[in-house]
Amino acid sequence: MVGVVRRALGRRSATRTVTAVLAVAAALRLIYGPPHLGYDAWFALDWGNDIAHLRMPDFTASIAPTPHPLANVVSAALSALGDAAPTAVATVSVLSLAGLVVAVGTLGRRLFGTAAAIVAVGLLVTRPLLVMEALYCSVDIPFLALVAAASCTLVRDPSRHARVLAPLVLAGLLRPEGWLLAAVYAAWRWATDRSARRMGLVALVLAAPALWMAFDGIVTGDALHSLHGTRDLADELDRPRGEGTALAVAPGYLKAIVGEPVAWVGAAAGLAAVWLALDRAAVPLALLALGIAAFVVLGLASLPLLYRYLLLSGLGLMLLCGYGASAWARDGPARRRVPLALLAVGVLAAIGASAPSDVRRLHGVVAGASLRHRIEVGLQHVVREPAVRAAWAACREAQVPQHRPSPELAYLLDAPLRDVTVPGATSAGRGLLLQPTPGPIASSFVLTPASPPTFSTAQLARATRIATTDTWQAFRAC
Repeated sequence: MVGVVRRALGRRSATRTVTAVLAVAAALRLIYGPPHLGYDAWFALDWGNDIAHLRMPDFTASIAPTPHPLANVVSAALSALGDAAPTAVATVSVLSLAGLVVAVGTLGRRLFGTAAAIVAVGLLVTRPLLVMEALYCSVDIPFLALVAAASCTLVRDPSRHARVLAPLVLAGLLRPEGWLLAAVYAAWRWATDRSARRMGLVALVLAAPALWMAFDGIVTGDALHSLHGTRDLADELDRPRGEGTALAVAPGYLKAIVGEPVAWVGAAAGLAAVWLALDRAAVPLALLALGIAAFVVLGLASLPLLYRYLLLSGLGLMLLCGYGASAWARDGPARRRVPLALLAVGVLAAIGASAPSDVRRLHGVVAGASLRHRIEVGLQHVVREPAVRAAWAACREAQVPQHRPSPELAYLLDAPLRDVTVPGATSAGRGLLLQPTPGPIASSFVLTPASPPTFSTAQLARATRIATTDTWQAFRAC
């Protein structure tokens, strides 16, 4: 990641780039606290651990998320750290957000100037949903960082095909939107540069989808497992789908991502950029448009439609807000200065008007992440209890009240995912049983709102309590 960002930033030395990313990461960690691994991140760590030990990962486990090849490969490397691997994954997430900040700052400065870069970065690090994804260790954050790195190279020297496409190939191993971005760039270069090595462009564009399908095919025998599995999971969890739904929810999702006032002024700035600075605003306008296009394609494919799938468009809007705040000083003759100055006032007013709400939401995001980090660390501690280890050695089966803790427990026990199950609602639990402490802690640690936070009386009927901490309870039923 650092190497890709270093190349994308062009003239910055490796030392300056690494220093900038580390400094931003330290500041973000200080402000927002420790990340916690989300459900998807724990599955990636389980699958990476299997890969590292030359075991076939179980992509078909119950309620398994979409397997992202790059996340699994990185997790395979980090799994060598054992109990420290979760902390390493969390560190990668913070560094990815820091890399995104540095790349967006550089991109905004190159496109529209320093003032625009400051506005874009300020928005980036204060969007509650984006901060939440970073604290959740979502693959969307490194995906955005790689896209921003590719955009920096594109703006500095669009003829450097390999340097633009390399981060997009990596991004395409995290999110399929990377495939679209790579294809659009290659098509543009194909049309505008007769000297371009067209077969090389095609090979790089096809690399990410080919590797993804090969990964799925080797593991499951179905090269389209990610498509089929994601579609089935969306149906099981009753997530929104369909092209009509995509068009209906996209505006609301964008407002949720960047804030409603910011979304409106970002759209206004985008219109002004089309009129006055299309050449310089082409990249953020493309991110906005292609993000929406990819979202509609997901709807057409009956794949789930989650707000985070529009983060790419949200990034484009933030960059356009930077343009709107600074265009009055750069674009157009004197007669346009007044409307552009009004646009700048509107951008700053929108940011100011939404600031109190953003601060409240950020407090909620940080508090929620802190609680879930505490629960996550608590499970690591209770699993190390001698009585719990003895119960696991005797039972060789573990159960949890719902699926949210299952991938984490499987990793901590170094057990196959199939050995950590959820008992039936009326059947007695068996093996090693672990549940979050009943009350607010258990209620905050569920996969879906309908998930039971703790075991029922019937499920604990034959169990004996063997360990209790402030966040977890352990029982033995074997």
